Amino acid sequence: MTMSCSSVVLRYALLMGCLLSESLSAQALYAISAEQWSQPRSGERVMALPAVEPLLQGWRDDPAQRIEVLYPGGENGLLWAKELQDWLVALGTPSAQIQIRVGSQAANRLQIKILTSKE
Repeated sequence: MTMSCSSVVLRYALLMGCLLSESLSAQALYAISAEQWSQPRSGERVMALPAVEPLLQGWRDDPAQRIEVLYPGGENGLLWAKELQDWLVALGTPSAQIQIRVGSQAANRLQIKILTSKE
């Protein structure tokens, strides 16, 4: 059975697309905007933020993973990240599993990702 060049290229492209989508889903990036965070907070409201429940569920799927909180920099950004860390701990995540560092790509949001034990 011979395959045409275009058939081989198409199969290769499909394989690469599958591999890329798998690696992207393994490195989910969540965000909390300053507007979302400006609302009065309670455990129920924090869990209702669009990023928090899927973030915690992703972490619970493999508790050996770590959560990385990227903040936009400055004292206010650090305080915001520390407050989120406190809420994540209150919601059951061990503080040792959460790391905070400067590096959000926007001044008005926190970016959060789950790091595998290999990262």
